[in-house]
Amino acid sequence: MQKITVSANEAGQRLDKLLGKYLSNAPMSFVYKMLRKKNIKLNGKKAQGNEKLTKGDLVEVFLSDDTWQKFAGAPGAEKQLPADLARAMKSSIRLSVIYEDPDILILNKPSGMLSQKAAPSDLSLNEYMIAYLLKKGDLKLAELATFRPSVCNRLDRNTSGLVTAGKSLAGLQQLSEILRDRTVKKYYLTIVDGVIKDRQKIEVTIPVKGNIIRSEQVSNDMYVSIDLVEEVIERQLRKYKNKIVDKQQESTNFQKAYLDKDYEEDEEVKIIRTKKFGIKPMYPEDACVQMELLGHNFFVFFNAETEQVNVVYKRKGNTYGLIEPEF
Repeated sequence: MQKITVSANEAGQRLDKLLGKYLSNAPMSFVYKMLRKKNIKLNGKKAQGNEKLTKGDLVEVFLSDDTWQKFAGAPGAEKQLPADLARAMKSSIRLSVIYEDPDILILNKPSGMLSQKAAPSDLSLNEYMIAYLLKKGDLKLAELATFRPSVCNRLDRNTSGLVTAGKSLAGLQQLSEILRDRTVKKYYLTIVDGVIKDRQKIEVTIPVKGNIIRSEQVSNDMYVSIDLVEEVIERQLRKYKNKIVDKQQESTNFQKAYLDKDYEEDEEVKIIRTKKFGIKPMYPEDACVQMELLGHNFFVFFNAETEQVNVVYKRKGNTYGLIEPEF
């Protein structure tokens, strides 16, 4: 039997999420089966897996040592520093820390550095930040098995600026919430020098009450491109206003995202087929595997972590995307 006492950085998450980290080599179907058979208990009682954990909770896993080692990984593996973090620890790069407290970090990301990995071999601000915490002693190597600090907002590789990161689970959760709710305001400054020759492309996107007005124009003269964009945007806004008046201010029904170069009456949308299927809780990684097994380009599933319906889809370069609803 294995006993797990929930730490501060493990609290606040679902029980099945925590078990998936400890039993990283086991499919979640095995974890749910052990929960149903009462081989996993929470504070001495039967658990479902969706319980939110608090600091000090006791998780008892009634598995043989061989089974535990099979699904938890090789003995001592949690004491081995991952290769990417080992490289980051040896790097001479020093982070510019703007603000730090026990829960969060605010870092000044330099131009040329990734915020998060684009490929497995990359080193990003995320790895350098974890290496910084390991060197300081604010993070222990053994803790990485169940909790990994992370940046919460991203900037492009060639963009410099402030990036927030969570040192603790509480910090990660709070930062994620205020970024999702747009409580934090983000500002960007672009410096332009000179005049671009040859092709002059101007793109303008305007959000209007949940919809998007957009135009893109290209010419050999920057000012001509600006005038063309202005003309198209003005026409689209006028059409948008007329639609609102025609529908007696029912603007929420107006969901057409891009109107550029399309001034004809909208064709009737016809749904010719409806398909229903059952969905079960799983993690995005498991959903990607299921999508590959089915041979589909996308897969709808119930995210066991967020308890929301999500969609994973294939992208170029053998990568995947995740669509999450925002209310």
